[in-house]
Amino acid sequence: MSNPTAFLSTLAESAAAIVAIVGGFLVSRLVALSSEREGLRRQLRHAEDQLGHVATLHDEAHETRLAISVRYFTEWTLEKIIPEAPDDVKREDLLEQIPRASSRTEMEPVLDALLQHVAEAKDQIGKHVYDSDTSDIDLDTLRQRGLGVAEEDEDLYAQIMEHIRRVPPDPTSSFYAPSYGLSLPNIVSPETISTDMRRFDEAIHEERDGAPRKRGLETEVVRLQSEIGLVGSPVGVLPAIIILALYSLVGIVLPVVVMAANAGTLKTWKVWALAVLFAVGLGAVLGYMFWYARTLNQPITPDVDATQGDRSEH
Repeated sequence: MSNPTAFLSTLAESAAAIVAIVGGFLVSRLVALSSEREGLRRQLRHAEDQLGHVATLHDEAHETRLAISVRYFTEWTLEKIIPEAPDDVKREDLLEQIPRASSRTEMEPVLDALLQHVAEAKDQIGKHVYDSDTSDIDLDTLRQRGLGVAEEDEDLYAQIMEHIRRVPPDPTSSFYAPSYGLSLPNIVSPETISTDMRRFDEAIHEERDGAPRKRGLETEVVRLQSEIGLVGSPVGVLPAIIILALYSLVGIVLPVVVMAANAGTLKTWKVWALAVLFAVGLGAVLGYMFWYARTLNQPITPDVDATQGDRSEH
């Protein structure tokens, strides 16, 4: 070709126009994805704030309900197990008196720890109680004999000693014989019981109402995190950028470099090579646009596993 400048400039201008059109499409898509991702991030922050608030209220209600349940279960259980020998305690019967809104799973560890604690306390007291002791024996006397009592165990040891004073030690059964005497329970103010029951009821309702809302917000947070991840990795953007970069190199940069080299003439095979490269690049761009158009028209298939999981929950 005697005058390749017109051919090279036409090639470069055509490639530049195509790159500008497709590049503008990519830029608009990236801007839309960025805006969508920022909106999802705002929704995620809002959902996380709500989840933190709801989780705090739910956890506080759960702790309040569980603490009251454990306290009343402990008080009731101690009245049953202190008069009995360790081997005579019917564990299953005690677990039938679980406070409302509490579960066997929550109370079993409490009962097991209580049984072990009472048995250890009885064993320690038994080492310092003599057969000659009378019903006047008290905890201070046992302390003088070397009994060590932790501050948090004062109430438990006092209840055991109260039982011992009602049932003096027997040489054959130590102080584990059941009591048949009159036992006066701890007198609690009706106002205190009423306040505890009101707090207990409120905690049960708050925990029960907060649990589904907490699960719903946790699901929403997971969904938003997943969508942000998908928006951050859009399908087809990276291949499109690579195709445009290669096409710009072949269709724009290469012809401009050839023109800048002041090539007076171009051999026929070089002209055909540039034309073929331009056509291949154009085919790649059009192929990408056709593929992207097909992906937009594909029907959305539901996630079978997620659907089955939702049905199983309901």
